[in-house]
Amino acid sequence: MPNLPAIWKQTILPTETLATARTAMGLGTGDSPTFAAATITGALTAGTLSPAVSTFGGTMALRMVDFRKDAAWKTVVDAAPGSSLLGQAATTAGVNLVGNTSSNDTHSDYAQIDAVLPAWYISGATITVRIRAKWTTTLLTVSSTVDLEAKVAADGSLGSDICTTPAQQTTTSFANYNFTVTPTGRVAGDTLTLRVALLGNDTGGAVGTAGAISAISLVLGTS
Repeated sequence: MPNLPAIWKQTILPTETLATARTAMGLGTGDSPTFAAATITGALTAGTLSPAVSTFGGTMALRMVDFRKDAAWKTVVDAAPGSSLLGQAATTAGVNLVGNTSSNDTHSDYAQIDAVLPAWYISGATITVRIRAKWTTTLLTVSSTVDLEAKVAADGSLGSDICTTPAQQTTTSFANYNFTVTPTGRVAGDTLTLRVALLGNDTGGAVGTAGAISAISLVLGTS
């Protein structure tokens, strides 16, 4: 029973209008409380109020200077790209990850980082990794793509890739490329190992350009 005065509990009956209840309590026309045209349509019973609860997602940027060499967790990314490795190019606004130039050949260059799902992540909510990337000056003859692998890190081992989005073709202007990560079973505090890649294929050409990544973020949905 809600916390109402005892006389209310006695006089407000199922389907009885509040105006009738007011009269039953001996209240005159000008007395308080006054009731509008509300009607109680059922018996008052004990229960628990369950107000709606809103849950919020958000975006969490990853620090570009925290990326590590592929398969070398203790080693930060070098300034220049190496064999199958992304490099770090300093800019006036921070650091970009950069790949090797391709000219009548192919390159697959990688870097990796651990990203922890924050305390405000809602279990099972959508997980998107947003990579802002481009290819410099001119696209390669065959393809100039950006890619992502996402694996859960636990007890010193990695699970299978749970990124469901394939490599995406870039342009010569920076743009956002979204990669979907399967959220099933994910909870706040989980560590995702993110392996980003710039994949260049200039077979049959002589373009000689490379890709760049200026920002990477986790975009977490609502419940």
